[in-house]
Amino acid sequence: DMGKFKVVVDPTDIYSGRPEEALHCIFPSHFKKEAGTEATLMKEELEWRLREDGYGGDDEDGSLVFLDSDDLADLKALQAAVKECQNFVLLLTPGVLSRPWCLVEVVTAIRSGLNIVPVEVQRPGIKFKYPDEAYFKALGSGAAFP
Repeated sequence: DMGKFKVVVDPTDIYSGRPEEALHCIFPSHFKKEAGTEATLMKEELEWRLREDGYGGDDEDGSLVFLDSDDLADLKALQAAVKECQNFVLLLTPGVLSRPWCLVEVVTAIRSGLNIVPVEVQRPGIKFKYPDEAYFKALGSGAAFP
């Protein structure tokens, strides 16, 4: 039921939320093996566009987009890194919801009230399958992922 989550539709929503608390504008969550390149390209493009819009102010050295593979030295700090962001972008690839750290990021983002932005990665050989009842039932029971 997507009614439980705030899904950002209007791109101007990335400027709303928790600016006083947020150290970063966007946290792109991804399964590195399936979307590492897309996450890196997204970070570069979004940071450029955000700075062009004046979002970053004078802090040109600060990272507006927190990419864990670039910016995280310790996985123990992963949840704190998610909480320090204003928006959570989930790159939807076939295996993203089977990765424990990605699920930790999703749950942290939801509990922290971040804007959630799902982005389906589309390229040959990659097709995200949206979860069905069987997935949620298995997840809720603690069984292995379907």
